[in-house]
Amino acid sequence: AYYLRYMKIRELVKCMEYLPNYDYPEIPPLYEQAILFHQARHPEESPNLSGEHVSEKTKRLAATYQKDLAAYMTPRGVNRRAAREGLAEKYAGTFFYYSSFGPMTFGKAFGWDRRGAGASK
Repeated sequence: AYYLRYMKIRELVKCMEYLPNYDYPEIPPLYEQAILFHQARHPEESPNLSGEHVSEKTKRLAATYQKDLAAYMTPRGVNRRAAREGLAEKYAGTFFYYSSFGPMTFGKAFGWDRRGAGASK
């Protein structure tokens, strides 16, 4: 969780070689998303997933997210405010959304705010 929260994705990917030491039936979805994020930015690196693979479901989610995000492109780049609001309902609990819009968006997906878990206004 630390590596995800603080965007230390290279370190998270390196830890995937230890996956067999745990009883995961598959790579957790947020980890899969982070792996795809890393592979997109570092295609020259081949992560050791200890014989596991990123699921087709997560690959489809990544492709759909990219397509939906592209809808917010302008000549000056992504309209971040509109994209953040428009993509939140479908993607707020994903690493793809978090990596695009920052750590506070990840917490808000789970009902947290800047003052901590479960804080109210």
